[in-house]
Amino acid sequence: MEIRDEDYIVFKNRYSCLIPGSSSLERLLRSLGCDTLLLAGTKTNICVESTARDAMMLDFRVVVLSDATAALTDEEHQASLNVLVQEFADILVVDEVLDELRTNTGGADL
Repeated sequence: MEIRDEDYIVFKNRYSCLIPGSSSLERLLRSLGCDTLLLAGTKTNICVESTARDAMMLDFRVVVLSDATAALTDEEHQASLNVLVQEFADILVVDEVLDELRTNTGGADL
């Protein structure tokens, strides 16, 4: 991944980056006017799921990218996605999100 000068870097010290005291992410997102989170990373059933649950409880719209997340086993990954889709997040693949972003930005190159 290429980090650019305009990118924000946030460090976290808990499974969820939104639990109080774990990072400055919520404050940053609110200051930027963000209301939707796209979650990618590992482990789906621990860090991603913890963050998704907390984000939903903080009134963010949450999208978990099923093909940009992973757990130690496919079974753990799928079980977590099955739980998240019930109440906490929409589950999409990266290409679906990119298509929607392109549509909403008039076909801009992403």
